[in-house]
Order: sequence, then C-alpha cells, then structure tokens
Amino acid sequence: MFRWDPEKWTVERVGGCFVLFGALLALTGLIWMGNRAFFISKSIKTEGQLIEIDSVETERWRRQPHESSTQVTRHAIAEFKDEAGQRHEIRCLLPMATDSLSTGDVVMVHYNRLNPQEGFIDHWMILWFAPGLVLGMG
Repeated sequence: MFRWDPEKWTVERVGGCFVLFGALLALTGLIWMGNRAFFISKSIKTEGQLIEIDSVETERWRRQPHESSTQVTRHAIAEFKDEAGQRHEIRCLLPMATDSLSTGDVVMVHYNRLNPQEGFIDHWMILWFAPGLVLGMG
C-alpha cells in the first residue's frame, strides 16, 4: 500500500522520474521518426491532387459558465493513381496547422505498394512535425 514518506521522495528520486519520463518520450519520438523514415524509403512516390480539406469544428468549454470557444481542425484528403492506374484517396489523420495547401493543389504522395490506402502526403508538416515534436519534448 502506498504511504507518503517525505524522506523517500527526495529531489533525486523526483528528478530521476522526470529523466526517465523524458527518456521514454524521446525514445517514442525516435521510434516514430524512424518508422516514418523506413516507410518513406520503401514507399512508392507519385503525384496526387488535394480533392478536399475536411474541416471539423469542435467546441471547447471554458471554466466560465456558458462560455465556449470553437476550434477548427483541417485534414487534407488527396487522390492519386497507383501503379496499376486505380484511383485511391488518402486522408491525413493529423490535423494540418498550415494554410500552405488548398483544394486542387498538386502534391506528392508516398503510398504502400501492397496497401495503397496506407500513405502520406509529402509535406513536412504532415510527415515530420508530430514525431519531431515528441522527440524534442523528450
């Protein structure tokens, strides 16, 4: 059973917990980034077109009664043809925080040859921002 003992929870132990948490976070970011780099090295790169920027509104409640704010997240949807000439769509799972892409833009797409539904739009924000952020926080 947990019992609070101030002598056990010294600065060194608390600091050690922060170091351990940071190391785990950095390791997670490193694995995620390596996984993404491995996927890109094995993927097929082709030209696609953004067919839609899907906007999703979510309401966030504030601490004040009856006050809320609306947050809009945007997800890009790109269409491309695989090696066999079949059309596929890829929807970015991570929200875009940039206005540099718009509907109708021609973009490069990395996709898995065995499963063309699995892929990414070739944009630094989509490919590297989230894994780099997690790695940097570690």
